[in-house]
Amino acid sequence: MADAGDILYIIMVFFALGVGILILHNVGTTMFSSVKHSPLNESTAATTAITNADKVNAKLDMVLTTVFIGMCIAIMITGWLVGGHAIFMFIYFLVIVIGVILSTILANVWESIAVVPVLSVSVAALPVTNHILLFFPYYAAVVGTIGIIVMFGKPNVQY
Repeated sequence: MADAGDILYIIMVFFALGVGILILHNVGTTMFSSVKHSPLNESTAATTAITNADKVNAKLDMVLTTVFIGMCIAIMITGWLVGGHAIFMFIYFLVIVIGVILSTILANVWESIAVVPVLSVSVAALPVTNHILLFFPYYAAVVGTIGIIVMFGKPNVQY
C-alpha cells in the first residue's frame, strides 16, 4: 500500500463507501420506520429485531470513520516499511496533487448529493462522514503529505 497510487485508492474507496453508506442509511431508515408501524410486526421478537437493526443503522457513521482512520494508518505503516528513494518524491507529490484535484471533484459531487431533499435526513445522521467528504481535498492533502513524510523522511540504513 505504500506507493503513491494508494492515495488515489483511498480517495475513491472512501467516496464510494460514503455514498453507499448514505444510501444504506436512507433505505434502512425508510424501511425500519415503515416496518415498525406494520400490524404484522407486533410480536416482541419482531419489535426487538427492528429496534436493534435501527440502532445498527444509527452507527454507520462511526463504521465509515473507523475505515477512514484505518486506511490512513495503513498508509503510514506501509510507507514506513516499504523503502522509497528520494528521487521519486516528486512523482509522489504529483500523484497527491492529482488526488487533491480528484477529491475536489468528488467533494462537489457529495455536496450535490447532500442537498437532495430525500437524502438530507440521512446526511444529517452522518455528521462525521459529511464533514470528511465536504472537506475531502484537505483530508487528501494531509494524508498524502503525511505519507510523503513517513515514506521519505525515515533514515536510510543499510545492513
